[in-house]
Amino acid sequence: MKSSISSFFFKKSKLIILFLISISFFGYSVKSEESDIQTVSKLQEMLLDISAKEKTVSFDKTIQSITNLYDTRKMIRMIIGEKWKKISESKKDEVTLLFTKYIAQNYIKQFSKFNSIKFNSKGTKKIGEKYILVKSVLIINKKDKIKINYLLINNKGWRIFDVLIDGTVSEISTKKSEFSKYLQDGGIDLLIKELKKK
Repeated sequence: MKSSISSFFFKKSKLIILFLISISFFGYSVKSEESDIQTVSKLQEMLLDISAKEKTVSFDKTIQSITNLYDTRKMIRMIIGEKWKKISESKKDEVTLLFTKYIAQNYIKQFSKFNSIKFNSKGTKKIGEKYILVKSVLIINKKDKIKINYLLINNKGWRIFDVLIDGTVSEISTKKSEFSKYLQDGGIDLLIKELKKK
């Protein structure tokens, strides 16, 4: 009798443990998904404010938002490629900051031209353990539609490290092609010089 009671409680305890584990994993999954969507939502809210010509939007505030929402260091490292290993830490910091400012400036320049924009969410897709693709559509003036997908990496929270225009055109690939001339002609110093001009 004692043996059967012990067996019953063991089985019950095992079921409870499995249940708690499943809840913890489910909770992590939901929290994780909410977090990556929030990252993109915050960026899109900023772009809506830029388009609406909100007075609260400033260059410094936009830079801060990009710093918080993007992994710009990973982006510029991928753009520069193998040469990154040979760059000093101080210049890595400098080019990362300049690239962050470059993204902020481009957003202000492009989205201040639009009078009416809207973002529609199209769901998410997990890619491996560390990456998530957040899909969306940008609607301009209620008619023109552009697919904009965001690739996020889990690096101390979900952060954007690539943007796919029309769903497939990688921003990293585009910038890699654009910046390669400076890197070939004058290395990191020329790239820094050119980014300061932009």
